[in-house]
Amino acid sequence: MKSDRFIIQTISVVICLFLIVYVSFHSVNLDSQPYQTEVALTYTISDSVEASGVIIREEQLISGQASGGVVSYQQSDGTVVREGSVIAEVYSSSSDISIRRQIRALEEQITALQKVSDARSAEYSSTETVNRQINSEIDDYIALVHQGQISSISENKNELLYLLSQKDVIMGETESYESRITQLQSEVDSLTSQLSGSLVQYTSPEIGYFARMTDGYESVLTPDSIETMTVEQIRNFSQEKVVFDNSTLGKIVTDHHWYYAAVLPKSDSEKFIVGDTVYLNFNMYNITQIPFTVEEVRTDDSDPDNCMVLMSTSHMVPELLMVRNPSVQIDFTSYTGLRIPAKAKRYEGQQVGVYVLDGDVVRFKTINIIYENSEFILCGANSDLERPLEIYDQVIVEGTDLSDGKPVG
Repeated sequence: MKSDRFIIQTISVVICLFLIVYVSFHSVNLDSQPYQTEVALTYTISDSVEASGVIIREEQLISGQASGGVVSYQQSDGTVVREGSVIAEVYSSSSDISIRRQIRALEEQITALQKVSDARSAEYSSTETVNRQINSEIDDYIALVHQGQISSISENKNELLYLLSQKDVIMGETESYESRITQLQSEVDSLTSQLSGSLVQYTSPEIGYFARMTDGYESVLTPDSIETMTVEQIRNFSQEKVVFDNSTLGKIVTDHHWYYAAVLPKSDSEKFIVGDTVYLNFNMYNITQIPFTVEEVRTDDSDPDNCMVLMSTSHMVPELLMVRNPSVQIDFTSYTGLRIPAKAKRYEGQQVGVYVLDGDVVRFKTINIIYENSEFILCGANSDLERPLEIYDQVIVEGTDLSDGKPVG
């Protein structure tokens, strides 16, 4: 038993000695590693800045007021309207709106039936042709419903009524719609007698984009007025609380070309070059990457710490027609490359590069800098470089007395 115990104790001592030697060896080996490294990996950055500012457009108010009546808009916000298009109708009471809609629906039916009776188009049509047209209108109707284009459904429905009526005449099921027209006209007359007052219509003064809300800046923030405004004035406008004005019936944006005047710290002015394209993100409204052209970078004594950058675009965004001073994120070019710490950059003669660990040897590898700040550098591909940096290279971040080919240890 004593012999077995001795053997066990001996083995235990040997194992302990082995562990002590193993740990001591690796501790010395780690301490002897003279360089701190970092792996070169792919990284993407979009250089961007945050800014406040104002939207500037060519806008014209729609003259007229409800004057105690009930307004029924005939156009949706963002709709393109032509000069003379009916924008809104003002009724004496809300019941008149419902009655007028019924009258219009009946009058549209009358027009469709009169078209069949007056033109006698049935004499020049075939059942096959009309059936084909009916099927086409039904397909269009279904598509309009799916697309939510409610305003176009009425016109489609009237055309379908005309074709169905025309088919009845061709098939000999109906000789005349005079009695039906008379009945419909009688219903129109009855509804008309129920109206409590007259109807007032307001039309678009010009072709453009319609928006029902106004804010009072339509004649203040214009492409002409912005030319003489100071940086301080624009900054003040960007900070004002916008209050919508319901004293008018809306406005027409008469030009699809519009502007954003951004106010930024003066130190950011160097990032903008006139003629360059930048991308604006109106993140509050989930509208992103709208391309703008830099028109002007303005500085003056009114606000020495800030600058104004005027940018323009022809990308009309209906969701922004009733927005005046949103904050934005301005994106410049995106950069993708191998990321290395800024302090890893070294020079060998006229060549810029980094030192990497290649096994137990230090190697100098050249880099093509595409983006650089105080913290890191992005290196892009360049086939002309001799021995370029590669992904997963162990880049030496700290170390002294480095040279290409120097052995480690």
